[in-house]
Amino acid sequence: MKTILILGAAQPVAKLVAAQLQGQDQYNLRLWSTGDPHKAAAYMDAVKNVDIIYSDFTGMDVDWNIETVTEAMRQQENNSARFIFRSVSGIDGELTNSAQYTGIQDKEKFLDQQRYAIKMIDEAEIPYTILRVGNVIDGPKTDFTIYNEGNQIPFGNVSCETLATIVVDEISNAAHVNQSIGIIEK
Repeated sequence: MKTILILGAAQPVAKLVAAQLQGQDQYNLRLWSTGDPHKAAAYMDAVKNVDIIYSDFTGMDVDWNIETVTEAMRQQENNSARFIFRSVSGIDGELTNSAQYTGIQDKEKFLDQQRYAIKMIDEAEIPYTILRVGNVIDGPKTDFTIYNEGNQIPFGNVSCETLATIVVDEISNAAHVNQSIGIIEK
Protein backbone atom coordinates (compact mmCIF):
# COMPACT_ATOMS: atom_id res chain seq x y z
CA MET A 1 0.00 0.00 0.00
CA LYS A 2 1.33 3.43 -0.95
CA THR A 3 0.82 6.44 1.27
CA ILE A 4 -0.18 9.56 -0.65
CA LEU A 5 0.07 13.01 0.94
CA ILE A 6 -2.09 15.72 -0.62
CA LEU A 7 -0.96 19.24 0.30
CA GLY A 8 -3.52 22.02 -0.01
CA ALA A 9 -6.26 19.44 0.42
CA ALA A 10 -8.99 22.09 0.61
CA GLN A 11 -8.31 23.22 -2.99
CA PRO A 12 -10.78 22.09 -5.69
CA VAL A 13 -8.27 19.97 -7.65
CA ALA A 14 -6.93 18.35 -4.48
CA LYS A 15 -10.48 17.42 -3.45
CA LEU A 16 -11.06 15.77 -6.83
CA VAL A 17 -7.75 13.88 -6.61
CA ALA A 18 -8.67 12.62 -3.13
CA ALA A 19 -12.14 11.58 -4.29
CA GLN A 20 -10.65 9.57 -7.18
CA LEU A 21 -8.14 7.82 -4.91
CA GLN A 22 -10.40 7.13 -1.93
CA GLY A 23 -11.61 3.59 -1.68
CA GLN A 24 -8.73 2.18 -3.71
CA ASP A 25 -7.03 -0.48 -1.60
CA GLN A 26 -3.54 0.30 -2.89
CA TYR A 27 -3.56 3.86 -1.43
CA ASN A 28 -3.56 5.29 2.05
CA LEU A 29 -4.45 9.01 1.85
CA ARG A 30 -3.16 11.79 4.07
CA LEU A 31 -4.78 15.16 3.54
CA TRP A 32 -2.96 18.29 4.72
CA SER A 33 -4.76 21.60 4.88
CA THR A 34 -4.29 22.87 8.43
CA GLY A 35 -1.37 24.10 10.46
CA ASP A 36 1.25 26.73 9.73
CA PRO A 37 2.47 26.02 6.20
CA HIS A 38 5.61 28.06 6.83
CA LYS A 39 7.03 25.85 9.59
CA ALA A 40 8.60 22.45 8.93
CA ALA A 41 7.18 21.15 12.23
CA ALA A 42 3.68 21.43 10.75
CA TYR A 43 4.59 18.80 8.13
CA MET A 44 6.64 16.36 10.21
CA ASP A 45 3.90 13.80 10.80
CA ALA A 46 2.45 14.24 7.31
CA VAL A 47 5.69 13.48 5.43
CA LYS A 48 6.78 10.57 7.63
CA ASN A 49 6.94 7.37 5.55
CA VAL A 50 4.97 8.93 2.70
CA ASP A 51 5.51 7.50 -0.80
CA ILE A 52 4.05 10.24 -3.00
CA ILE A 53 3.32 13.91 -2.31
CA TYR A 54 0.96 15.95 -4.48
CA SER A 55 1.16 19.68 -3.86
CA ASP A 56 -1.88 21.71 -4.77
CA PHE A 57 -0.52 24.85 -3.13
CA THR A 58 -1.31 27.83 -5.33
CA GLY A 59 -0.79 31.57 -5.24
CA MET A 60 1.96 33.60 -3.69
CA ASP A 61 4.52 32.18 -1.23
CA VAL A 62 4.39 28.66 -2.65
CA ASP A 63 8.19 28.65 -2.48
CA TRP A 64 8.09 29.15 1.27
CA ASN A 65 5.61 26.30 1.64
CA ILE A 66 7.67 23.90 -0.47
CA GLU A 67 10.89 24.85 1.29
CA THR A 68 9.36 23.87 4.63
CA VAL A 69 7.92 20.63 3.22
CA THR A 70 11.31 19.59 1.83
CA GLU A 71 12.93 20.55 5.15
CA ALA A 72 10.46 18.30 7.00
CA MET A 73 11.25 15.51 4.54
CA ARG A 74 14.96 15.97 5.23
CA GLN A 75 14.39 15.87 8.98
CA GLN A 76 12.28 12.72 8.64
CA GLU A 77 14.98 11.23 6.38
CA ASN A 78 12.39 10.63 3.71
CA ASN A 79 14.35 11.12 0.50
CA SER A 80 12.57 8.47 -1.51
CA ALA A 81 9.11 10.03 -1.78
CA ARG A 82 8.06 11.17 -5.23
CA PHE A 83 6.84 14.77 -5.50
CA ILE A 84 4.12 15.87 -7.93
CA PHE A 85 4.05 19.65 -7.96
CA ARG A 86 1.38 21.81 -9.58
CA SER A 87 3.09 24.86 -11.03
CA VAL A 88 2.22 27.26 -13.83
CA SER A 89 3.08 27.54 -17.49
CA GLY A 90 5.42 30.43 -18.14
CA ILE A 91 8.10 29.55 -15.59
CA ASP A 92 10.57 28.64 -18.32
CA GLY A 93 9.77 31.46 -20.76
CA GLU A 94 8.05 28.86 -22.92
CA LEU A 95 4.81 30.72 -23.64
CA THR A 96 3.80 31.69 -27.16
CA ASN A 97 1.30 34.26 -25.87
CA SER A 98 0.85 36.42 -22.78
CA ALA A 99 -0.37 35.03 -19.47
CA GLN A 100 -2.68 36.40 -16.80
CA TYR A 101 -2.48 34.49 -13.54
CA THR A 102 -5.74 34.73 -11.60
CA GLY A 103 -5.36 36.70 -8.37
CA ILE A 104 -1.70 37.56 -8.97
CA GLN A 105 -0.65 41.22 -8.94
CA ASP A 106 3.13 40.83 -9.29
CA LYS A 107 3.63 38.32 -12.11
CA GLU A 108 7.44 38.36 -12.04
CA LYS A 109 7.63 37.77 -8.29
CA PHE A 110 5.04 34.99 -8.62
CA LEU A 111 7.03 33.26 -11.37
CA ASP A 112 10.26 33.60 -9.35
CA GLN A 113 8.54 31.94 -6.40
CA GLN A 114 7.36 29.09 -8.62
CA ARG A 115 10.90 28.62 -9.94
CA TYR A 116 12.36 28.61 -6.44
CA ALA A 117 9.82 26.01 -5.26
CA ILE A 118 10.85 23.75 -8.13
CA LYS A 119 14.51 24.34 -7.27
CA MET A 120 13.81 23.18 -3.68
CA ILE A 121 12.23 19.98 -4.96
CA ASP A 122 15.08 19.37 -7.40
CA GLU A 123 17.75 20.03 -4.76
CA ALA A 124 16.06 17.56 -2.39
CA GLU A 125 17.20 14.95 -4.94
CA ILE A 126 13.88 13.14 -4.91
CA PRO A 127 11.91 11.95 -7.93
CA TYR A 128 9.46 14.59 -9.12
CA THR A 129 6.93 15.54 -11.76
CA ILE A 130 6.24 19.22 -12.42
CA LEU A 131 2.85 20.03 -13.94
CA ARG A 132 2.90 23.42 -15.69
CA VAL A 133 -0.66 24.60 -16.24
CA GLY A 134 -2.35 27.85 -17.22
CA ASN A 135 -5.65 28.90 -15.71
CA VAL A 136 -7.39 26.12 -13.84
CA ILE A 137 -11.12 26.49 -14.38
CA ASP A 138 -14.34 24.73 -13.47
CA GLY A 139 -15.58 22.35 -16.10
CA PRO A 140 -15.66 18.75 -17.21
CA LYS A 141 -12.66 16.66 -18.19
CA THR A 142 -11.74 17.30 -21.82
CA ASP A 143 -8.98 16.34 -24.22
CA PHE A 144 -5.60 17.87 -23.48
CA THR A 145 -2.12 18.16 -24.91
CA ILE A 146 1.11 17.56 -23.00
CA TYR A 147 4.16 19.66 -23.88
CA ASN A 148 7.57 18.41 -22.87
CA GLU A 149 9.98 20.77 -21.15
CA GLY A 150 11.80 23.00 -23.59
CA ASN A 151 8.91 23.17 -26.06
CA GLN A 152 6.83 26.27 -26.65
CA ILE A 153 3.30 26.19 -25.21
CA PRO A 154 0.33 28.52 -25.52
CA PHE A 155 -1.15 29.86 -22.30
CA GLY A 156 -4.64 28.47 -21.89
CA ASN A 157 -7.08 26.68 -19.65
CA VAL A 158 -7.20 23.33 -17.93
CA SER A 159 -10.30 22.19 -16.06
CA CYS A 160 -10.11 20.99 -12.47
CA GLU A 161 -11.43 17.60 -13.64
CA THR A 162 -8.76 17.28 -16.34
CA LEU A 163 -5.93 18.25 -13.99
CA ALA A 164 -7.17 15.88 -11.27
CA THR A 165 -7.25 13.01 -13.78
CA ILE A 166 -3.67 13.79 -14.84
CA VAL A 167 -2.51 13.90 -11.20
CA VAL A 168 -4.14 10.56 -10.42
CA ASP A 169 -2.55 9.06 -13.54
CA GLU A 170 0.87 10.33 -12.42
CA ILE A 171 0.31 8.84 -8.96
CA SER A 172 -0.73 5.51 -10.45
CA ASN A 173 1.57 5.18 -13.45
CA ALA A 174 4.53 7.54 -12.89
CA ALA A 175 4.69 8.31 -16.62
CA HIS A 176 6.65 11.56 -16.29
CA VAL A 177 9.14 11.01 -13.45
CA ASN A 178 11.85 13.70 -13.31
CA GLN A 179 10.07 15.68 -16.00
CA SER A 180 8.38 19.04 -16.22
CA ILE A 181 5.35 18.91 -18.50
CA GLY A 182 3.08 21.63 -19.79
CA ILE A 183 -0.63 20.86 -20.03
CA ILE A 184 -3.35 22.66 -21.97
CA GLU A 185 -6.80 21.58 -23.03
CA LYS A 186 -7.47 21.31 -26.74
